Amino acid sequence: MSDIPSSDVKRKSGIQAQAYREALQMIDAARSIMRRADLDDSVLDSASKAMVVSMNELETKVFGRIEPRKGSKPSPHPKTENRRRVTIYLDESGTSGDPVTVPVFTLAGVAVDPETAGDYIRRADDVKERHFGKSNFTFHEPNMRRSERDNKQGVDYSFNNNPALRMAFISDFRKLISETPFDLFGVAIRRKQYTEMFGDRPNPYLPAGEYETAIMMLMERYARYIGDMEKRSLAKICFESIGAREDAQRQFLFADLLVHGTEFVSQKHFRSWLDCGCEFETKSGSSIAEIADLAARDLFERTRSDFLMNPPFWDILLPRFWSAGDLLRGQSGFKVFPDYDIRELVMAERERAQKMRSAAG
Repeated sequence: MSDIPSSDVKRKSGIQAQAYREALQMIDAARSIMRRADLDDSVLDSASKAMVVSMNELETKVFGRIEPRKGSKPSPHPKTENRRRVTIYLDESGTSGDPVTVPVFTLAGVAVDPETAGDYIRRADDVKERHFGKSNFTFHEPNMRRSERDNKQGVDYSFNNNPALRMAFISDFRKLISETPFDLFGVAIRRKQYTEMFGDRPNPYLPAGEYETAIMMLMERYARYIGDMEKRSLAKICFESIGAREDAQRQFLFADLLVHGTEFVSQKHFRSWLDCGCEFETKSGSSIAEIADLAARDLFERTRSDFLMNPPFWDILLPRFWSAGDLLRGQSGFKVFPDYDIRELVMAERERAQKMRSAAG
């Protein structure tokens, strides 16, 4: 595993260090029981000392927590402050299929303020009315990409196999996305490499699944982004509503971040910038979530091809990824995990996004 870069070594080292820490707690418990039984507990000393040395070595590989920039002071009760409210809308791609046929799982988040969200809805409704004669449906990326009919919503993206009408719609749709101000976050979990790195067994020190890992990594970056804003803000998280059980599970995952934090971001930092309640939307009309749906799929296609394929809207989306500093240690809204065998490609994509973002102003 010597070719695994520092970011993945850091996370895995933290996991291993925590395992040593818990093993030491078990040794301490065993020592206490042996003493009560009037047994010699010195046999545990060598194992205990060796574990302490190993744990310290692992912890030196861990950079520590991501902290907000100087001046972004956390708050014990952010709702008592008169802060600007913002929202990040989430959607995913690659949720079904085995790692061979669906090798990547992606989660995308689109961050906007309420004014932008309202303006997008009005403009999206206008595009829908102009091209489809109605607006009470949600743009759906798979049907749009394949130029096919969405029977569930009664929308024909092939325009009865009329290329001219389809191109006119795509032109207006691209303009809609291009003229909407938003910041983008995305996490791509490479499923085969994830299994190879962590094994098939659940790991108690890392979220139990791909979705849980993706939401953790995305929220680590989003919390940094919110904490670094010039104007103090409080962020709401908006998930797609799938069902009562699934919504409850997502609420639980988010609450766990606020209560326990992660290896790199403290619970205090999460609670200072993220509202404790989630929102859930069904796909039943125009919403910023449509852009998240689009971004999740383009990120899926781009990552699946090892950055060789250019998805149809990637030129618009790439400059919207948030970035800061040297793009390391959580300073990029674009995360691929694990990336030990394509690290240079990932960094090149981050740098390209940062340059395009700077050029766009």
